[in-house]
Amino acid sequence: MANEVYNIVGEVASLSFGIMIIILMLFTRPRITFVYKLCSIGLTLSVIANAINIVIIKAAGSFQEDNFLLLGALMIAFIVIYFFIIAFLFSYISFLSAYRRKSAFLINIMIFIVAIAYTWFAVSKFTTGEILVAKDGVVELYIFEKFLIYTAFIESFMSVVITIIDYDNLSKIVKKTVFFFFAFNLIFLQLQYLFYPHIFISITYVLPFALFYIVFHANPHDELMGSQDKSSFETMMRQDKVAGKNVLYMFIKVPRLTNFDFLGDNNFVYLHTARCTRKLENLGYGITIFNLGYGEFAIRFSNRYFIDTNKITGKVVEILKEFIEFEESNTIYRLVVMDAKKVNFDPYRARMLFLYILENKIEDDFSSMSYIIRASDYDAFEKEERILSVLRDISYERNLNDERVLCYAQPIFDVTTGEFRTAEALMRLEFGEHVIGPRHFIGLAEKHGYIHTLTCIMLNKVCKEIKKLEDAGYDFDGVTLNCSSIEFSSKNMYKQLFKIIFDNKIQISHIRMELTESALFSNSSNVITNMKKLNEAGVIFYLDDFGTGYSNFERVREYPFNIIKFDKSLLYAAEKDDNMSNVMSTMVNMFKAEGCQTLVEGVENDYQNKVSLNNGFDFIQGYRYAVPEPIEALENYFKKY
Repeated sequence: MANEVYNIVGEVASLSFGIMIIILMLFTRPRITFVYKLCSIGLTLSVIANAINIVIIKAAGSFQEDNFLLLGALMIAFIVIYFFIIAFLFSYISFLSAYRRKSAFLINIMIFIVAIAYTWFAVSKFTTGEILVAKDGVVELYIFEKFLIYTAFIESFMSVVITIIDYDNLSKIVKKTVFFFFAFNLIFLQLQYLFYPHIFISITYVLPFALFYIVFHANPHDELMGSQDKSSFETMMRQDKVAGKNVLYMFIKVPRLTNFDFLGDNNFVYLHTARCTRKLENLGYGITIFNLGYGEFAIRFSNRYFIDTNKITGKVVEILKEFIEFEESNTIYRLVVMDAKKVNFDPYRARMLFLYILENKIEDDFSSMSYIIRASDYDAFEKEERILSVLRDISYERNLNDERVLCYAQPIFDVTTGEFRTAEALMRLEFGEHVIGPRHFIGLAEKHGYIHTLTCIMLNKVCKEIKKLEDAGYDFDGVTLNCSSIEFSSKNMYKQLFKIIFDNKIQISHIRMELTESALFSNSSNVITNMKKLNEAGVIFYLDDFGTGYSNFERVREYPFNIIKFDKSLLYAAEKDDNMSNVMSTMVNMFKAEGCQTLVEGVENDYQNKVSLNNGFDFIQGYRYAVPEPIEALENYFKKY
């Protein structure tokens, strides 16, 4: 009989939808923000109220005198719960503004005033008997539903008013959602008024909570920032690439916000950052802000054809400067601007370009920076990426005979014997049709963790050539291999090097290794352990590039170096300055007194050779004597027994 009097299809549909959203809340991972509890509790109360309303409607449609008190109790329970629903909904919308979170007391006062008026109106309707009126076995719910309609309209109107008041403090997505909510409620409340006894009012409080949950907690939008997350950024950039859209991207890094994700969305820094993003998105239409995490943000400008890159960059810099000044701290920012169409990158490579610019274009670590990427930057980055691709592939394959790693060698002149008895192995990389030197790839290999594979390949190739020389009867002292300081800082690294040497079955004394001074100041205990194990087995160590870096004589003495290799910069200085020449001569004698031999590199002409001989060096290396050649050419320099 209830269905004949009141149509509750809308109420049942609303209840089903609300239960489905609650299940999603329980079995998914929603974004837990400052306002999430208001949304989850509000939706739960909405579903409970929806269920009670269905029971009320069914009971009203088949009214019996014995159920009078029960129906009254259900109505009172519904009215009480309904007030909390509208209070939670109003609070949720109010607290979507970071500014309003600081004035929660005012919001509570407003809710308290509404509560008084709401209670007075409800009590008056009950005491006058207007709500519980039965006729012909049916309770007339018109006044009851009308009361709910008026209350919902007032709440919706208050939500719009608070949104307009806080307009500048709210993100665009929040404003759009609230205005949609108001328009939706206005339409459905009007329809409910017109189509009674078809009852579907529950949809006006179940659906708004569900909508807020979907927009702000089940998807990537941040209600305070108005930003989207990293996955959204990646999706957007891939779509731009496929569509060939001409959009402008800006990447921003604020080092102070590195722990941004852990601050909590009611933290002062978080709230102030939200104000900054408000100003950024108000620069114009077609702007999307992404929070990439750990103090990194991206801004997408879709109206690329109507944007002056220099002008819009200047406006963004002004906003960032305001943010920095407001912070009153040593906060700095890094802003990099790139044209997505010119880059034609996927999100990963775009971020790599961003980091590449930060690494190569920052002039001062303590100052803010803005940089618009030029065509030459794209070309340089592309080249670096191609080199990294080769290094990555070499590292993954781990082939000790990889043909892309080329082994060259430069013979070293022995002043005492007047012969070439040693050589330095020099790494080269086959890069397409070209061969590139170590300055182009060693730093990248060290930074990205590929250097150890390269060292192992070089050692294996050096060992193979040494084996050929040994078997052919050549008389030589050894071949030197450059080693990265990063490797010698790794514990038990010597074991891996020993394996390669022993597998090639060569005299271990024919292997020599060079380390730079920087290695001595990184995990020194591991460096000493590795050096001593190798030195005790017969490996001779060179200190490379002495005269650069720290050049600490006392520090060098702590390590088992046999030969000290003076950097060419010292030679060039001594060539021009007699005082510097005397200093170099003194250092040579000091090392010799400690039992070390000395070597000078970079000797290219007769005068430099004379200076080297006059200063007492034991070994001389440079183009004056020999140029680097494929390691097989050592047969032309070493003699047979």
